[in-house]
Amino acid sequence: MVNLKPSGSATVDPKPQYGHLSEIDPDFAPLREAADAQFEQLWQMPMDEFKMAWLTTPPALPPNCPVPGKHIEIIDQKAPVRDGTQVGIRIYRPIKPQSGAALYLKAHGGVSVVTGARRNR
Repeated sequence: MVNLKPSGSATVDPKPQYGHLSEIDPDFAPLREAADAQFEQLWQMPMDEFKMAWLTTPPALPPNCPVPGKHIEIIDQKAPVRDGTQVGIRIYRPIKPQSGAALYLKAHGGVSVVTGARRNR
């Protein structure tokens, strides 16, 4: 069994040039204590339970997001890359596509691209 340990809460004074980046967002500040308490529970979980919780917990989404099964379908597939390795991809496809909708691509955990209108096939 592996338990994750929090890295601690040591405060470091940021350098002047980037100090503004370490300020707590005022919208998050009231939630920080509750979030820390929730993460503390995660750090105490056995690794197998943590992985299962991570994989099965739905993401917290803002209001008016597309609902899977109602507005979008989610498809998990494998796609070959240059060396022939199969990598996992997740496709979010509208159930009722609209003409002129934008294409959003997120790759490698952070690269995002939005293109203009696409044509329906």
